[in-house]
Amino acid sequence: MQTAEQPRSTSGARIVVIGDEFLGRTDWDTWFRPAQVLDLRGTPLTPGELPILTSVLAFVDTHTVILTTGSIDGTAGIVDLTSSEATVDAFAHVLSALRTALPQARLVLQALPPADRAHARIIRETNALLQRLCESTDVGFLPLWEHFAQHDGSMNPDLVVPSGDLNANGFETWIEMLDHEGVLPSTDRPRRLPSPHHIYRAPEHTDVAADAPSH
Repeated sequence: MQTAEQPRSTSGARIVVIGDEFLGRTDWDTWFRPAQVLDLRGTPLTPGELPILTSVLAFVDTHTVILTTGSIDGTAGIVDLTSSEATVDAFAHVLSALRTALPQARLVLQALPPADRAHARIIRETNALLQRLCESTDVGFLPLWEHFAQHDGSMNPDLVVPSGDLNANGFETWIEMLDHEGVLPSTDRPRRLPSPHHIYRAPEHTDVAADAPSH
């Protein structure tokens, strides 16, 4: 294992992870300080349920919130793969609510992951819109496509279990991208990184939709 370069700890700082179960079974303490990450994935993000989550977070010493996403299974009820605009509007509502409840916290939105070839175009279009939303609202954006998608737009099977959640290699790739993209405050970066330090690249495949957005 490698130790990442910058100082890691401030007492009391906590990372809260919400959203989809896409990351699979995670061992946060391997990569971050023990008890630094509070995992609340799977909590509904729909308008009726979101106030419950934000009220809980208001009582947690939250330094960074990472909103993980899924594609086919709906990211806790707010992803609509028939409409990029509806999905972006739903995420805008969630991010606005988080900003109101946690005005000092760093917010990070993970891009929608690849799913299958049939949904490749709308996922990439949606991610392009989500990135613009993040840029306009001072939210960190974590892209996934380059290192998780095959060339036909489907998920790299080497990085997931049959259910579509990340396996150990996939999660290590996610951790590396989280650090590589620089979306976390220096105090919240992983204390360790996979060794040797490299980002997994998807195998070569053909028949990608070349005119789709690249995010």
